This record gives sequence, structure tokens and C-alpha cells, in this order.
Amino acid sequence: MELSERLTELKKSIESLKEPKTETIRTILSWFGYQRRGTQVLAHMERTFVEHGLRTSPDLSEPWIDGSVSISLAPAGEQEAPRYEALIARLGHLDAANQSPVSVGRDQAIGVATALMLRHDFSQLPVMRNEREIEGVISWRTIGEAIALGGTPEFVRDCMERKVRTLKPDIPLTDAIDEIVRHEFVMVQTADNRILGPVTTTDLADRYHALAEPFLLISQIESSIRRILDAHASVDALKSAKFGGDDRDVQRPEDLTFSEYKTALSNDAVWPKLRLKLDKSEVLAILEEVRVARNDIMHFHPDDNAEGTVEVLRNAAQALEKIAKATVPRCAIR
Repeated sequence: MELSERLTELKKSIESLKEPKTETIRTILSWFGYQRRGTQVLAHMERTFVEHGLRTSPDLSEPWIDGSVSISLAPAGEQEAPRYEALIARLGHLDAANQSPVSVGRDQAIGVATALMLRHDFSQLPVMRNEREIEGVISWRTIGEAIALGGTPEFVRDCMERKVRTLKPDIPLTDAIDEIVRHEFVMVQTADNRILGPVTTTDLADRYHALAEPFLLISQIESSIRRILDAHASVDALKSAKFGGDDRDVQRPEDLTFSEYKTALSNDAVWPKLRLKLDKSEVLAILEEVRVARNDIMHFHPDDNAEGTVEVLRNAAQALEKIAKATVPRCAIR
């Protein structure tokens, strides 16, 4: 079904039933032929919804990629301006923040809690009355404290801690960090008061590794390219790689943009000095892949899967490091 036809039918259905429709972000992306959210992708989707008299709540940039938005009619007689929200990493974008918790009840035997923690390799379990009411938490620490203080806990209630930190899923991840570190974990409370999680310091570390790795790889790649150019490109060759008529004083590789690195490396006065038995166009293709991947990382949603892009960067970093080691004299390697 064509996109315009799909949205027209969707609007008719909402008008007929007099209630919003709910769809996941991943499904909506598929309607538009996309897999990930970026600034241009979000602008296109928002604009198209507005043109068809529809709106989403919350904004398309907010939920987890497998989270949902409500699609409803735009206010009558009003063409709502598209909303271009920043691609902010939020607590609700973490996988852990969208999972129903493994939990225990306060009156269950302590052996049930310890077996569950061993089975799932958890440090703690929420103590739940139902999916919307959390009574506390039991952990290896609370069990150990109860025993160390002379207790003989038999039930969860005998060693559970009643203070549990809950946060909303739309809180920026940067704001949630201190809470997660301070309490070792937080639970997530949705708009309809369901309790999800927990989100632990381990989840936070995994997330920040995923966010940081692409930037670390890009830095490594740029370092390798600069080493090569520093050893083999004259100042004139570097100056000739500069795009446009700006007044930059190009003296070193650091003065060039990434796109200009490719131009400098392809210079007929530079490439032969590398003395590589590698096809020039294939090596330059590595740089072009990195340029595209670099743009991808900078402009796409931090929640959406970028594994393919990261793999490109990993391979490029490895290849360019080998080229730098092979072509740069040891005394020139800094």
C-alpha cells in the first residue's frame, strides 16, 4: 500500500472509530521505507503526518524504537507545525527500561528470591504487589545485612528494603545517570503507572559503550589518516585539498576536514609515496565508507540499531591502522 493511501485510510479509521490508533516506531518507520530515525527522517515523517491531518503523541523521537505512539487527528481547522525534536537519549530508550521485571512477592520464601537472582544473574529483585505497585527491593546486600545483624530471614519481607527509586521513561539519560549510580538501579514508571526495569549500572555501562564506541573509532581512524598525511603530504598538497574559498591557513593535516583527507590522500603527489601494493580506488573507498558512517552516527537517533555502521568503522579503523604502520617511518609515528 502506498504511504499516502495508508495515511488516508488511517485517518478515515480514526474518524470512524473516534479513537486514536497505536503503532510502534519500528512499524511507522517501515511505512516510510526507513529503518532508523535521523533528523531528516523525523522531519519527513512529521511533515507527512501534518499534511494528512494527523499527529503523534508523544513525538516520534521520544519512544524506544519498539515503543508506541498514539496517532490521532490534528486539531480541527489547524495545520500543526511539524515538531523537530532533538535526538536526545532518554532513559526509556534503553532495552532494560522496557522490560517487565522479574519480581517476587513480599510473602514468598527467601529461597525463591535467591534462586531467581542466581538463575538470571541479578543483584536485586523488585518486590511487587502487582504490575503497578512496587513495595520494595530484595538484594544480595539486604539479605547479607539481615543475616550479619543476627536475623534469620525466611521470607522476602524479612530483608527487603522499602525505598525504591522510580523514574519516568522520558527523562534524559544524562539526568538519570546520577540516580542510577547513587541507587545502583532504578525502576521505570510508565504513563499508565506500569513498573518496568530495573535499569542498573551495568545497563548504563553497556549503553555508554554503545554510544561512545563509534566516536572512539572515528578518532582512531582520523589519527591514522593524519599520521599518513603528516609523513607523506607536503604543505602544498594539503593546501590543494582544501575545498572552497575559505581563508583557513592549512599547514597540517589537522587543518583539513574529513572529506578533504580523501582528496589529499588521492593526490598524485602523495599516493605514490605510500608505496602500497593496494588498489588506490579501494583504499579511497574505505574513506568514503567512513565519511558516510560518520555522518550516519552524527545524525541518527541514539536508540536505533547502528551495528552495521559501527562494523564499517571497526573494519576501517583496523585497515587504516595497518596502512599507517606500513607506510609511516617508525620515527615519524607519534
